[in-house]
Amino acid sequence: MTISRYRRAAAVLLVLGVAGIGIASTVSAASASATATTPKLAIQPSKIYYPCSEGNVTFSVSNFAADSSVDLYFGSTKVLDFAVIDTDSTGSGSAVVSFSDYYAGLYKVYATDGSLKASKSLTVSECP
Repeated sequence: MTISRYRRAAAVLLVLGVAGIGIASTVSAASASATATTPKLAIQPSKIYYPCSEGNVTFSVSNFAADSSVDLYFGSTKVLDFAVIDTDSTGSGSAVVSFSDYYAGLYKVYATDGSLKASKSLTVSECP
């Protein structure tokens, strides 16, 4: 960098400081808000064995719209949801779904409230 470029960079930083814009706080606030709004889907257990251990699977969502309905469905295109989770005032909620009659395979599960979307995989395996 030449000296004139250093002066320009220093002048920009000075103007930002005088204007009350904190560079470090702006960056951390932007990354914090991006993290806070990223919807999440958790599946527990994420692997089930059919038909020897048909059972309940808990689907939990967080960071969705507050007091909304989140549809759970298989595949990237929503055709038919297999469960609906009602979120609380923080955008979180859960539902327990009983799985039976599923073929072995990897199932991609999607959760959406109409504007936000998250996904996770559920593995169905044959009995060991």
